[in-house]
Amino acid sequence: MYRATPGSEVLKRERLRRIGESLKVAIELAEDCAPGTMGQRSAWKRAQEALLELASLMQITDRAAPIVEAAAAAVMAKRRGES
Repeated sequence: MYRATPGSEVLKRERLRRIGESLKVAIELAEDCAPGTMGQRSAWKRAQEALLELASLMQITDRAAPIVEAAAAAVMAKRRGES
C-alpha cells in the first residue's frame, strides 16, 4: 500500500511507514520469543494493533491492482539488486 500511495499523501504514507515498522518489530519479537511467553504475547498484540490500523486506512473503494502492481515491482527491483 505504501508504494501505491501517491507521494503527495504525506500523512497516509507516514502512517503506513509506522505500521510497517510496527509489523517488522512484531515479527522480530515473535522470532526471538518462545511460544506462551510475555514476549510472544506482546508480538501478537503489536501485530494485531498494526493490522487494525492498516485496515482503518483501507476503503471499500480501494482497488487492489495498484497495490499488487507496486508490490510486484518492488519484488522485481529487489531481485535485480535495486532498492
